[in-house]
Amino acid sequence: MRVAIFTDNDFDKTNGVTTTLRAVLRHLPDDVHARIYTASELCSDGPDYLALAAFGVPIPWYGEMRMYAPPLRDFRRHLAADDIGLVHITTPGPVGLAAKHLAEDCLRTLAQRRQVAGRNERVPALRLCPACRRRSGADPAQEHPLNLAEKSLSG
Repeated sequence: MRVAIFTDNDFDKTNGVTTTLRAVLRHLPDDVHARIYTASELCSDGPDYLALAAFGVPIPWYGEMRMYAPPLRDFRRHLAADDIGLVHITTPGPVGLAAKHLAEDCLRTLAQRRQVAGRNERVPALRLCPACRRRSGADPAQEHPLNLAEKSLSG
């Protein structure tokens, strides 16, 4: 499975998020390939890390940190080229909002490509963890609109 992990934290910084994401990349099972997607001042395009150049503004009360306006078209192009099957959002910031917007479109396209290729298989989609379902007020026993895990998008 190919996984896109979206974050507002670029790897030029060392903090809890970037340390955790680096550990995730090191300890993935062999059948999972993950790529970190972020926006930053500096471009970087590697096999497991993509930072796209974007306009940034300082975060109030955190002068040393900046938020970046995510380049949606470029993210969409990379998601399609990477044949992503699962989108994981690690941030509530601009990049996380972009990921939420792109996930449904990206995964629907993946389902259509697999159906055209003759592989009628289940396609994982955007997941909402149990804690997020509780915070949103959703009944964990019922399907949440964002909790489409293991639901086929082709049918």
